Amino acid sequence: MTMQGIKINGLNGKWSAISNRSTSDGHTLFLMEHDQYGEDTACVIIDENAELLLEDVVNGFSDYAYALELHKNTNKKTNSQNLIRCVMLDR
Repeated sequence: MTMQGIKINGLNGKWSAISNRSTSDGHTLFLMEHDQYGEDTACVIIDENAELLLEDVVNGFSDYAYALELHKNTNKKTNSQNLIRCVMLDR
């Protein structure tokens, strides 16, 4: 699956993958950079279905790991499919 020049629901412009990782629960995550603004704006992380998981990413997949660990430590059931909902609710 190519993740280049795609639209992400809720975000402006088109985004392209600059890296990807597989999760322990079998999903693939993509670190996305804005096509127009590139390094001048924060990245986002999406899953293989282009579902937004995490916004305002400045430290790559470390930001995802941190958010996931934070929610595990609060005893919330969290995986790559519901992390964004937890993060957005806690803001």
